[in-house]
Amino acid sequence: MRWQRKVLLVTAASEGQYRTMHIRIDSRHGYNIADSIQIQEIDNYGGPGEKLLPAGTGDGYIWKLHSIARYEQRDGGVNLEVEVIALSRDIPFGAHWLVTPIVNRVSISSLTTTLQQTRNAAHSMPPIADEVCQ
Repeated sequence: MRWQRKVLLVTAASEGQYRTMHIRIDSRHGYNIADSIQIQEIDNYGGPGEKLLPAGTGDGYIWKLHSIARYEQRDGGVNLEVEVIALSRDIPFGAHWLVTPIVNRVSISSLTTTLQQTRNAAHSMPPIADEVCQ
């Protein structure tokens, strides 16, 4: 997954690799766990000389993401609950005003992407026939 966010004059971009696990509890309940394996900053994103920096280097403030998405089919739809934990590096005191909005927006972007991909996957699946309870 690749994310890019622009705040004021700063563009932050990174690329991440994730491990996901889907667990189906029953026909109406399940959850998905996603963990970042590696997050790398993209230097000079969109410009000449754009390059992927080695993991753990650069100014990339988010270095680890973990999410849990729980779902339940009910009331003619699906309820989805998502929790995301983003670990970030210390932000220098003088840069808080600039860096904090970037960290927050990248975290929101990751969550939005997860929700969109979940929605797309759900819409692409054939409908499951309701089970008859006796």
